Amino acid sequence: MLSKTRTTIIALVASVSFAGAAIVPTVAQARPKLKVTAVTCPDTTGQGVGQPGEIRTTEWNIILPDGTWSTEKEKKICGSDGKWHKVVDLVQAEGEAPRAVQPPSESPPPTLQAPPPPAGSLP
Repeated sequence: MLSKTRTTIIALVASVSFAGAAIVPTVAQARPKLKVTAVTCPDTTGQGVGQPGEIRTTEWNIILPDGTWSTEKEKKICGSDGKWHKVVDLVQAEGEAPRAVQPPSESPPPTLQAPPPPAGSLP
């Protein structure tokens, strides 16, 4: 009876130590969580800090050389690097939109032909 109990205790101790040996490397390899700082663009216009992807348009008045007033606009977007980047918009010119034109066909289109045989070869 004593040998059965002793064998059971030895088996339990062995299984617990085996389970502990299997878990310890996993815990030892775990990396600590890094603190992530939120990316924001600095406040340059008094509207508060900007979040990445946020677009802001700034307007200001200027005096032209002839003495008249004009308004200029600047559009910026907050980048994921925490800096404001200028945005250039594509503006279509007034008038008729450009259209594709068929080039004049003064000569016939090229045709695929076999290259001439090299010099000195038999036909």
